[in-house]
Amino acid sequence: MKTITQGIVCKTLLVSLPLLTACGETVNYETQEEARAMLDSPSSATQAGTGDLESDGVDPNRDVSQSTSSTTKRTLPENLSPEEALALCSNTEQQTLKEKIVFPELAAGRTCAFGSGDNLTRKDLFFRAQLRQEHSVQLPEGAVFCGFTLSHQAAAMRYDDEMFFLLNDRILLSTKNYSDYFPATGMFSSYAWPSLRDKPYNPSDTSRGLYCMGGAEGLSQCQLPPTETSGQIQLKFSPEMTLALASRLASEKTLSFSWITTGDNDDSDCRHSEISFNMDVHYILP
Repeated sequence: MKTITQGIVCKTLLVSLPLLTACGETVNYETQEEARAMLDSPSSATQAGTGDLESDGVDPNRDVSQSTSSTTKRTLPENLSPEEALALCSNTEQQTLKEKIVFPELAAGRTCAFGSGDNLTRKDLFFRAQLRQEHSVQLPEGAVFCGFTLSHQAAAMRYDDEMFFLLNDRILLSTKNYSDYFPATGMFSSYAWPSLRDKPYNPSDTSRGLYCMGGAEGLSQCQLPPTETSGQIQLKFSPEMTLALASRLASEKTLSFSWITTGDNDDSDCRHSEISFNMDVHYILP
């Protein structure tokens, strides 16, 4: 196992959004040898649910940046263990699929769709509406997902109110830590709008801090500017975190990246400046 682990640390690329400036809240990480044992341990699970939550459906207010299809399962184990994913991705030559992901800015008043679909009417300082933008990446038939790298197109950004970045509904990054509202398995919290909808919203609350998947376990580093403030994004995963995510998604054929922005009562809510990434998706064909 030690030899295989050394191979994956050398071969697995980090999820990284290198930026020109550092601003906003930060969750720091140091790769820790003992953290590997924490990846899927029952003791690290948040007892908010019994498993990963399915998507809460397609909202009529959802903006789809690229048409998506339902996630298709291949004839692989539903959840490869970290060891199985490690062996597959480290002992087979990885291939790369290049994608550009853009979550466009929408005009004020066209974003929150208050009172439509699953969204509620306007109410100050509560989560009342969301805008969900999506971009899907289709893996080749038979591929096993081994991780990805992202580079953010350098530009200042603004947003209002809060944002969540998801991969197949797992929360990778969010402007504040609302994980106590969401079901979780191990380190993986699953986004669900009904769980967040109509909860109090306090833009001045600093106690929650930034959420970064694996940050509490010391396996990731994230950075975002505060709401309605110009700044840039940073996201990095350790090899252990990349491996844990890959093992969760190894049997998925479609990778759905989602950007969710929330609002309480303003026309400027559920809005952000354009967010653009260049992405390399790493996979193997066993």
